[in-house]
Amino acid sequence: MARRALILGSQIEGLRGVHYDTQRMAAMLDARGFAVDLRIGMDATRSGMLAGYDQLIAASGPDDATVVYYCGHGYHAVVPDEGRSWQCIVPTDLRDGSVTDWRGISAWELSVKQAQLTARTRNVTVILDCCHSAQLSRSDGVVGAMPRALPHPVHTGFAHHVAALRATYGAAFDAVDPVGDPHAVRIVACGQSESAFEYPDAEGRYHGVFTDVLVDVLTRVGTAPVSWGAIVSAIRAQVLRRFPRQRPDIEGPVRREPFSLAEHDDDAGVAVAAAGEQFRLAVGQLTGAAVGDVYAVLPAGAPVHDDATALARLEVTEVFATTALARRTTGDYQIPAKAIAVPTRRCAVRWPMAVEGNEPARAAVEAAIAGSPTLRIVQPGELGALATVRVESDAMTIAGAGGALFPQAPIAAGLDAVVAHLANLGVAQGLRELEGEHGVLASELAIELGTVHDGRTRQLPDHGGVLGLHDRYYVKLERRGQRTLFAHLLNISARGKLTLLTHFARGGVVLDRHHPAVLIGQRADGAVLGVGLRWPEGMPRDGARLTEFMVIATLRVTDLSGLETRELAVTRNGGTQLQRVLAQLCNGAYRGAGAADPLDGFLIKRCSVLLDPGAPSAGELESGQ
Repeated sequence: MARRALILGSQIEGLRGVHYDTQRMAAMLDARGFAVDLRIGMDATRSGMLAGYDQLIAASGPDDATVVYYCGHGYHAVVPDEGRSWQCIVPTDLRDGSVTDWRGISAWELSVKQAQLTARTRNVTVILDCCHSAQLSRSDGVVGAMPRALPHPVHTGFAHHVAALRATYGAAFDAVDPVGDPHAVRIVACGQSESAFEYPDAEGRYHGVFTDVLVDVLTRVGTAPVSWGAIVSAIRAQVLRRFPRQRPDIEGPVRREPFSLAEHDDDAGVAVAAAGEQFRLAVGQLTGAAVGDVYAVLPAGAPVHDDATALARLEVTEVFATTALARRTTGDYQIPAKAIAVPTRRCAVRWPMAVEGNEPARAAVEAAIAGSPTLRIVQPGELGALATVRVESDAMTIAGAGGALFPQAPIAAGLDAVVAHLANLGVAQGLRELEGEHGVLASELAIELGTVHDGRTRQLPDHGGVLGLHDRYYVKLERRGQRTLFAHLLNISARGKLTLLTHFARGGVVLDRHHPAVLIGQRADGAVLGVGLRWPEGMPRDGARLTEFMVIATLRVTDLSGLETRELAVTRNGGTQLQRVLAQLCNGAYRGAGAADPLDGFLIKRCSVLLDPGAPSAGELESGQ
């Protein structure tokens, strides 16, 4: 079985980290036994990229493993007569094209090539570190960060190119599966309406946050039996902690192990083996294990866990990347070689925080953080600290990626408040990482974010819009499925403060066949006034800051009013699955790992804007056009 990888990088139009990312990816794949075809610079023109893809297709056989990686700008190209845009990647000779010689590569053409490759081998992994939306042009506040997207749609020559593609590929062009190739694992740096960022590190060297984390996680995984689904979950969590508007995603057979057709079920029982006086479990940081988790040990092939079949209980004492050590707490039976362990209790995630500054004040701050049930000190070399506490003499400040979040506070009197602020940031991050479908489908609820000016509404993209302090916004929620939903809308400020915007309906706004939609920002008489924006008191006005809107849709009445920052008092025990999860985020309380009630389903979806204190309002922009 051969292993081949095609690595494509286009460092043009202001990007500075592509060459470094492609070299890191090449080195990682080389260490895994891949023969790497690296194409950057003049080798990454349109013809060079496609030639490399065709060579990979021709060389691949049924038992081979193949990888295609692209790093660079993404953008949209438009066929005016069709009224739609096509996602594209950018070769190095994009600007050398003409009306009859378009030099981009569309997602459709890449899909044709991918289908040709999966016809040769099913072991295909495609990795894209580029933006999916050409509308996004600003970072999340990280100094020097740049989105990997060209800011405007490209028209010139694209209609001619689409016609030529249809002529060239014939039936293969129209045979592309509209829901994606079911045989290829496809990993993308961000969602459809999001941006992927590159940024400078402490040494001033640029690299993409997605590739940076991907290489780090795969290196830590090594050859451990972990699925792509679990790996991408770990990557997503680390990326979101640094760029909250960039959410990596995955399509295709997500249960596959990296660069293999073998599948791994992360939710099934895990292997357990003796390790001296303790036991080693095949779970780790990358699959969400935490110190204090409890597992029941069952015989191989045992049915669903029950106390009668358990041979022992193990409590996790130390967690590594893909394994964990645990001590026996109950049971005297000898644990057989093929026994499995299933989780019966999961502990809260402890969010990583960094501390900088002088001793001994720094030690006092670190001790306070370590004493919190939801916080911990970031480990050496670990990526993704949520915030940094900077200690100077007898005062301290909390800073995020975009700069200071709170005014300076004295250590003696302000330590408890600082830890509380950090805990709030952790709750907000936990909500971000919960985003997705949990028994309620995204297709069941339409969400629209926009601005209001003189009673007129203007829709914004889900992520990437920029608003001034004088703007007013609206959020429209509309039921699209058959089930009744209870919708909640929260605002997450740059500081992590949570505010429930649907406080008028504590159990959730009812969306059913009689009242299928609600518009937040509309008065009872029908007038659409929008909701005002406010800059957080005491936060420096030194640039745009992210503000987010979190929609939570549940299948039953669920009171989430306690989630607001001023209380952080969500029900600890009982309640719905969602309430138990939120209690764990807020208070560090553990939760059971049993199956959920069918009515416990929920959906979490985020939208965001950059609030810029120096930006004119959207209304001023419109009137000036």
